[in-house]
Amino acid sequence: SLAMEDDAGPALRSLVNMSLLQEPVRSERDGRSRYRMLEPTKQFVRSRVPADVDPDIAHASAFATLAAREEQCLHGPSQAEAFSRLEEDGAEYLKAVDAMRDRPEGSALIAGIAGALWYWLMQTGDGVGARRLLERAIEAPGLSRGERERLSAASVLVGSELGEPG
Repeated sequence: SLAMEDDAGPALRSLVNMSLLQEPVRSERDGRSRYRMLEPTKQFVRSRVPADVDPDIAHASAFATLAAREEQCLHGPSQAEAFSRLEEDGAEYLKAVDAMRDRPEGSALIAGIAGALWYWLMQTGDGVGARRLLERAIEAPGLSRGERERLSAASVLVGSELGEPG
């Protein structure tokens, strides 16, 4: 999804008028409007990606970068806004994790996304989802020892919150 910026409003409106984007939906939490690409638009964009660019890696990389930004906001005064953005885009983060799951080159991307999202999932009452996400990340091939230990520690914490024996 694309968050509407004041200076981009006319351009985004034009894309809606050309049926390239869906009408914006205003978030109840933060009042921001979000546009979503229609599936034919996504397919067209994918068809234009250069052959040497892996769209799954590009997608996961973009969401790993966003996750790193959001992770910094999860424990401070911007927490509500970060939760709202994660609520809006959570499915895209999970798609990125799934696309990279069996790919060694995606392990750092998975770790970055899981490292941010598990806390948000816990805070929004989805401890089972947090646990599942962490387990997927821990199983990723090529994960560094440090990343695996960090995610394993988070998984133990989630398990204790869920009442699982340690």
